Amino acid sequence: MIVRQALAADLPGILAVEREGMPAPWSRHLLEAEIFHPAARLFVAGKDDNCTGYISFRLNPPEAELLRLVVATANRRHGIGRNLLESGLKNLTGCGARVCFLEVRQSNIAALALYTRSGFRKIGTRPGYYHSPQEDAVVMQYEMNELPEEE
Repeated sequence: MIVRQALAADLPGILAVEREGMPAPWSRHLLEAEIFHPAARLFVAGKDDNCTGYISFRLNPPEAELLRLVVATANRRHGIGRNLLESGLKNLTGCGARVCFLEVRQSNIAALALYTRSGFRKIGTRPGYYHSPQEDAVVMQYEMNELPEEE
């Protein structure tokens, strides 16, 4: 499994993973704009041209925000999300980020566990943040000097 920076050619694969894995998927136009946005950092995981997952950050040093982490359903629970997250955080650190924030659905137990294991900590909630369905968001923060040790 290779994690690398996303290219325009990855858009169809990213879009397929997004539509399969998210309750309120981003549009093709939004994803395409994100790939080309100067503050965006998108990474894909996969073999050859096959996109099995992607992660999207926004960078505004010294801060970054994790916007999306999506892994194709058939490829979940194989470490792909963790690899995307660790690779992205390392890249952000090299670009001057010192802290990363995210929001995650309160009911997304798997994502909360991944983020907690990776060193994120809960710093608050945003009531009614999500729609379709309506749900609170857990706000988490990661200090860049907390990168997990390589196994």
